[in-house]
Amino acid sequence: MSCLRLALLALVCAARVLAQATLTVENFNNPGATGAVILGTSWANQVTRSPDTITVAGTAKNDSGWGATGQSLNATGMAFLTIFARRDAGNLAPNLSVTFYDSNLRFHQITVSTSLFATGTITAVQAPIGAWPSDFNAAQITDWNIGGGEPPPGTATMRLTIDHLALSPTSALTAPTITTQPLDRVIGADTGTTLTVAATGTPTLRYQWKRAGEVIAGATTATLTFTNTPLSAAGTYQVDVTNDVGTTASRPATLTVLDVQVTHALAATSAAGYAPGRT
Repeated sequence: MSCLRLALLALVCAARVLAQATLTVENFNNPGATGAVILGTSWANQVTRSPDTITVAGTAKNDSGWGATGQSLNATGMAFLTIFARRDAGNLAPNLSVTFYDSNLRFHQITVSTSLFATGTITAVQAPIGAWPSDFNAAQITDWNIGGGEPPPGTATMRLTIDHLALSPTSALTAPTITTQPLDRVIGADTGTTLTVAATGTPTLRYQWKRAGEVIAGATTATLTFTNTPLSAAGTYQVDVTNDVGTTASRPATLTVLDVQVTHALAATSAAGYAPGRT
């Protein structure tokens, strides 16, 4: 096979990989979000930022209050929009819409019922994009917004917490897959070690470490670090990795803490006391 044919084959394979990738539109991270509150809408001064969500409350209505401009999103081959959100108490807005604009300001709007989002729990709601308008350039999306859309917009109270927006070529949503399990550790008292997990899955991944099944307060990252470890820390540790689809538990990792302090190693074990050269 010629070098040219090999190069063309590589390009085709790369294009297929790109076509199958999930495209994140917005993660709402603080900092790191793509969009922001749109000035002049009812969402202005009514959005609370969390590390990876926004909460729409106060006097916010069902107009399109959050969005981004000047983007360069290629949605070619995408068939589904997934919105990760929860419905908060007091929501009266019947629908939530996401509107995309191309470089010629043609638009395509996708609407889902807010009743599909659970109350108090982030839920993944997936909607088919449908056919892009014939004159819409899906390869060059420059602007998007989220909020209202149903007529008349801006009249119903909006109470939602939104976590993630993504486009995908298929409807598959998956719980986290753990790719690296936490390993057993054997350490000496007053020393340190780290338990680590690695996982993949539909964003956003969240972590909760447990000891013997009991939640460890504040242990919510992919690593669990021990320093100046006491003998009492010995036990079995496990981490739950959760996203908006489900939860996957890691294998139990055993932490063994040995009493190897020098003064204890030399302590008398019989009436004869310590003998040089002996254990």
